[in-house]
Amino acid sequence: MKILSYLELTQMKPVFSARKQKTFNALTSDLVVGQQDVIAVMGSRQNCMAFLSHVLLKENITASLGVAQKIVKETFDLSFEHKLLSSDVSLFNFLSEFINDEESLLSSIDKEYLIKQVFWAAYLQPYQTLHYRQLTQSVRQRVLLVYLYLSAKHFVLLPDLFSLADEYDKIQLQKSLQNLRLLLKKPKTVFFYTQNLEEAIYISDRILIFTHQTSEPSGDMILVHFKEPRHRHIISQLPAFKVIRKKLIYALTDAFAPKDLILVSTINLLF
Repeated sequence: MKILSYLELTQMKPVFSARKQKTFNALTSDLVVGQQDVIAVMGSRQNCMAFLSHVLLKENITASLGVAQKIVKETFDLSFEHKLLSSDVSLFNFLSEFINDEESLLSSIDKEYLIKQVFWAAYLQPYQTLHYRQLTQSVRQRVLLVYLYLSAKHFVLLPDLFSLADEYDKIQLQKSLQNLRLLLKKPKTVFFYTQNLEEAIYISDRILIFTHQTSEPSGDMILVHFKEPRHRHIISQLPAFKVIRKKLIYALTDAFAPKDLILVSTINLLF
């Protein structure tokens, strides 16, 4: 068995390709190019929010930059959660409203079947008759995921739900997102904010890094190609996973390292 060098690993094509190769242009906010992709945004929280606000504006989701910034901030801060906490209807009835808007052409019987499938997809079937305030924190996270996914038309913005979850809950959140994307046929692009390298690789198709200096991505986007559904423990053992992780570490280091980390005088001393 040949032991590959790091250079050979970085140049090899991923063994498991999730989708057909696409041509990505420089305009990273073009949702037509990355349609149905999951895109991780990492780095400066403030500039990630600024970038996403401009994406909302560009995609005509709102005509005002101020409104776009408000939408992004409320999503990141989970300010909308009070709607769920104050709701007096069951989860089934609450989420059914979004299915009615999402799949307006379906019959009432098909809609009822679909909402049941959504509950199965997010592992929420035991909680259909409960109110949001009656749920545990881990179950609430999956409800928030479903709420944000169903309420979005073609652009899904997810806050960092994964950082607050333990390992088992992270797996359920990831599987819930995968299941929703398979179940609901309407194409949606998902942006999610994370500061966790592994989560970005497990979940996303593309990774964008933002520094404190600008609201534009730093350097090239990092592409992630793994077959779906993705199994975390299997993916973490693949050489391609380790290569992407190293690339991500190098990209984050380059983006946030001080420019004057090595002084000219120090360099001269090395020779």
